[in-house]
Amino acid sequence: MFSTFHKSATALFAAALRRRLGLLWGLVLGSLASATQPAQAGTLTIVPMFDSTITGASNAAQIEAAINSAVGTINSLYSTPNTVSVNVYFQQRPLVLGTLVGFTADIEAESYTNYTNALKADSTANPGNTVLSTAIANLSKGNGSSGTSDIAATSVLLRTLGFTAPPCFSATGNYNCGASGHPFDAILTLASNRPLDYTRPIPASPTEYDGLGIIEHGLNEVLGGGRLGSTLNDRISCSTNPSNFFCDKFGPLDLYRYSAPNAPSFTTSGSANSYFSVDGGVTNIVGFNQISSLDFGDFNGNNFGCPGADAFIQDAITCPNQQRENYTTASPEYSMLLSIGYDPVPEPGTLTLLGTSLLGIGALRRRQTRRPR
Repeated sequence: MFSTFHKSATALFAAALRRRLGLLWGLVLGSLASATQPAQAGTLTIVPMFDSTITGASNAAQIEAAINSAVGTINSLYSTPNTVSVNVYFQQRPLVLGTLVGFTADIEAESYTNYTNALKADSTANPGNTVLSTAIANLSKGNGSSGTSDIAATSVLLRTLGFTAPPCFSATGNYNCGASGHPFDAILTLASNRPLDYTRPIPASPTEYDGLGIIEHGLNEVLGGGRLGSTLNDRISCSTNPSNFFCDKFGPLDLYRYSAPNAPSFTTSGSANSYFSVDGGVTNIVGFNQISSLDFGDFNGNNFGCPGADAFIQDAITCPNQQRENYTTASPEYSMLLSIGYDPVPEPGTLTLLGTSLLGIGALRRRQTRRPR
């Protein structure tokens, strides 16, 4: 029997139209007082800031160690040069949903052409990312291939691909992109009213949940995967609210959502088959969730078995005493992020271009804020 949902989020829209000319690479972030991961050229650098709700906790050392471990693991897997600032704090999560982690992140839209051209430019500059090159070769078979729908993605992902997308949030979550005092790309909230254990292995307990796993889950969301990689949850309301920002858009992972070879899947039907594939549906890397009360961009490892042999980091459901997989190059989450433009750390002795050359001009964007429910 399923014990709890891993997390659920919805959008509170704070839309603003702006035109951005040019696709600029690079962003200089102000220094953060509690930065624990120094930026390095040619690496992904997630920089966590610990709110007083974290530093003042009785088990602060364990919590901070788990956050730093999750950040260090993800940083070590990807060579994409981007600095991502995240403020982490405790917050009571809605017990009715059983949520363990929430986030506030910025969502922007790019035209399908601009977005896929950025993917192609990244692939050319980083030939070692064979997952991305395979995905690009099969874009014509997936959702959005007509090119008429925009792509809605996190600003962190868009900046990774070379678009201009400054941080938007103050330490308290106030939203004002590029403004002084708003150095954070996202706010990550851990449930203060849920029994999370931040050590591994987690205790053999009917109530303890894997804190490290849910932190990694939330960070993947900020980077543009999981829940924030699909617009399906947001499009549920389109029949009653056709002006919904997301109604005519796909998410980055929706381009790789299939039900069979050459058969893209994009439905909220609970009986539908849906899985992540980068080769036009030939290879089923991992199943996507199709339960509408959960997140369509998350996974359904082992059909949500508890404890289950396949407790993936990005599974939509977690259970007590269920340790999530170790985050490695064998994880489906690794392929997930490679497919949307995060590049692997080069093998020793392999020369990889660290720059990304992007073509075209900036497109009209509409900014949205994704906030936890």
